[in-house]
Amino acid sequence: MIANVAIHGTFARLELILTANNLSPAMKSEIAGVLRGAPAIQLSIKNAFLGEHVVVRSSVDAMKSGYTELADTFKLAAAWNDADHNYDVLGIPILVHLFFNPHRFEREYSDFLDEACKLAQQRKLDRLSETTILSWRLKNPVGQLLTAMTLPAFQKVFVRFWETEDQRLAFLRRLEP
Repeated sequence: MIANVAIHGTFARLELILTANNLSPAMKSEIAGVLRGAPAIQLSIKNAFLGEHVVVRSSVDAMKSGYTELADTFKLAAAWNDADHNYDVLGIPILVHLFFNPHRFEREYSDFLDEACKLAQQRKLDRLSETTILSWRLKNPVGQLLTAMTLPAFQKVFVRFWETEDQRLAFLRRLEP
């Protein structure tokens, strides 16, 4: 996203330069060459989603160290609600795994990212939301909530990617004879 903002700012300055209309033909040709050399938008989108995969992987790794604390939280909640049962015997860790499985969370989020990447590359941005791609599952509801809470505003981000691409192509049309 940061690179996209930088490109947008560069294009705003390029618009001012082209509006002034005092560039030599050689300079216009050089600028057009740079614009033609830009990577395909599909590659830029893929790279953006690869970055999201890295964030998910590191987040899950960080969760593993606090996983016992989550189990303790479930034990405390169970003991608070019903002190007559021995929840250690019932297997609270099994309940924790029922409600939150970090591996499944990572897999589901990665599957979402793959599908979202395909939609963004095809410019189907209206379908690019967690509600159209993620489906609620009985197992791992905590993972589903974490997924919904941690999603960036992909629609907004990739609308900007495509606007920038459209602007690049418009500049090329203006610069080429």
